Amino acid sequence: MIIRKCELSDIAGVYELIKNELGYPKITENDVLKRFELMNSLGNYNVLVAENDGMICGFISTVKEISLEVDGEFLRVIGLAVKTEYQRNGVGSTLLRAVEKSAIEHKFGVITLSSNFKRTEAHKFYEKQGYQKTSFTFKKYL
Repeated sequence: MIIRKCELSDIAGVYELIKNELGYPKITENDVLKRFELMNSLGNYNVLVAENDGMICGFISTVKEISLEVDGEFLRVIGLAVKTEYQRNGVGSTLLRAVEKSAIEHKFGVITLSSNFKRTEAHKFYEKQGYQKTSFTFKKYL
């Protein structure tokens, strides 16, 4: 398995993960492509993929953020998905470790992420990786 920066040619695989593993059936591959291009143009986003035998089996996306109350910049994981048949085989933890290594190299003090209430298996996974539940995420759809 190889962890590397996502390329345009990987978007079809990332799209399948978003649609099938994260459960966003209304999203299109073109939507993912446009968002990926925008993320790349802004410079504070990063998308990594896990590749096995030429197939995308996982991805993780992050954004560098800054706030008034946190000392310096920090990373927020905004997407993580692993193909069902690769789950529980170290793909997700390897992707997280790659992000953590980069965060340490850039001297970020914290990594944050949100996970839907219904994703209880994901919560167990994050806790096993050393992440702590510290807050709720609130949304208001406009």
